Amino acid sequence: MLLLTLPPALSIGAQDAAPDMRVLKAQLRRDLLTAALPEHKAHREELLALEKKYAAAQDYSHAIKARDERLRIEQEIGVMERELNTLAQRSSSATATRPGERIELSFTEASLGAGVHVDTKDKSLTGWDSVGASATWKLPNLPSGGYEVVLNHQGCDANAMLKESFYSLTSGLVKESSGKAVDQTLGTLRVKDGTGTLTLTVGPPEKCTSLRVYSVALIPVAR
Repeated sequence: MLLLTLPPALSIGAQDAAPDMRVLKAQLRRDLLTAALPEHKAHREELLALEKKYAAAQDYSHAIKARDERLRIEQEIGVMERELNTLAQRSSSATATRPGERIELSFTEASLGAGVHVDTKDKSLTGWDSVGASATWKLPNLPSGGYEVVLNHQGCDANAMLKESFYSLTSGLVKESSGKAVDQTLGTLRVKDGTGTLTLTVGPPEKCTSLRVYSVALIPVAR
């Protein structure tokens, strides 16, 4: 069998290639590896069958040659599978939100609990005076690290807590005397699992009768 010769692996630190070109080359590399793997695995099975056939016929010389070739193919398969895994991880990192971007979590994307509901006219979340009221967002594949949390809200001076999978942030809310909505920076939340969830709770309930939440924004802190 004529084995497919693959192009050399890409250099991560190549400085002379534009980012878009590196992405295209990485995708081409993944496509080639994905296409070649089934052929290599099929050839490995053919060699295994041939090895057994020669061994059964006591043709040990040819059985050893078939075995050696099979082991070589298995090594190539292992290298290819590891490279595919590495390329997949790089692709996932490349599509993650980049530092410096403001990530808006809209009220329309939240999973609501215990009395919280959407006011479609005001485009906000209300009903925070219920015990156990909460809103939970799915994080959009964020890199782990610190994020400045900005809450756009109106009408409440209670305490807000935001919690991701491992860490939490608690801050007192500011109630504008004018009654207008405010973009309030609550502090910095450490995010460990960027594919997990972010849950907002506010209390005590008796202070949350007029609370309206419009959005939550996360701003990556410079590393």
